[in-house]
Amino acid sequence: MYACTQQNNNLYYTQNYESLRTCVLQKGGKYVINIEKFEKSRVFAYLSKHHLIDTLEFRNLKIRRDFALMRREMCAFDAFYLLSEKYSLSFETIRTILFRSSRRKYY
Repeated sequence: MYACTQQNNNLYYTQNYESLRTCVLQKGGKYVINIEKFEKSRVFAYLSKHHLIDTLEFRNLKIRRDFALMRREMCAFDAFYLLSEKYSLSFETIRTILFRSSRRKYY
């Protein structure tokens, strides 16, 4: 993954690569990241430590995933209510996160 000359750095990057590899699953030709495993991985900790992960977008990703799972079992209104309680956000904020057009921030 990375070219390193020092033994410790090479070992560190190898461990991070293995940690990341356990978070990624292949389903029907697509790669899917297991969010729970990724959030607990060393790679996530390293990226967060260096402010390389947008925490709001990561939270929004978890909200979208939770909503999709909840919709299999309940109506949208109940899912909105439970998500707003779980993440301490208003009903309107949850609706905005789920249904706004996805505009990426480019710097």
